[in-house]
Amino acid sequence: MNEEFVVYENWQENPKKAVVHVLTCGHVSKINPIQEKINDNWLKNIHEPNGRWFGYFNSLDKAVAFGELLPNRKLKMCGHCLKNFKDSL
Repeated sequence: MNEEFVVYENWQENPKKAVVHVLTCGHVSKINPIQEKINDNWLKNIHEPNGRWFGYFNSLDKAVAFGELLPNRKLKMCGHCLKNFKDSL
């Protein structure tokens, strides 16, 4: 895969979770057009009412490694854009 990835940390859902997405995922652009928040080609800890976005990561492994560092969060793969990897964590 030669894609860019983002991690969404959700504060509202219980249990608390973080979800890895491909940047082009429909859920990323549907919820909040993330491309509008680009700062020097890097999405820096963008806060939203229900959570925040982190990225960009140039590999799935890097996005997963970062997501695993978020405290008290269950890390998941997006069931839409990463459905082939969903059960790999």
